[in-house]
Amino acid sequence: MTNKSNFTPDEWKVLLESTMAAGIAVTAADPSGLVLFERFGASVDLHTNNGESFFTDKADHQALATWEAALQELVKAELFVDDGGKGEVFEITKKGYDENTRNK
Repeated sequence: MTNKSNFTPDEWKVLLESTMAAGIAVTAADPSGLVLFERFGASVDLHTNNGESFFTDKADHQALATWEAALQELVKAELFVDDGGKGEVFEITKKGYDENTRNK
């Protein structure tokens, strides 16, 4: 599982501050292009379709708000589409794949 412990403090700060960095990190992890944002009870899980988790600590409200904002910004930028409109399943768009490739 990928989480805050996998990053240096500086890397984590950049990730939290940059919606594009968050989008690239998420989309690069799973070739299916799916990202699942699931809430259950007192926990939350942001992960790719292949099970790679990026965020699982609902107690870290700042990070949770940042990930939510990042997903919203990625949808707004047309890099992701919110499948079903419930904020639970996101799929990378052609524009998102192009952006991801350009930033590698």
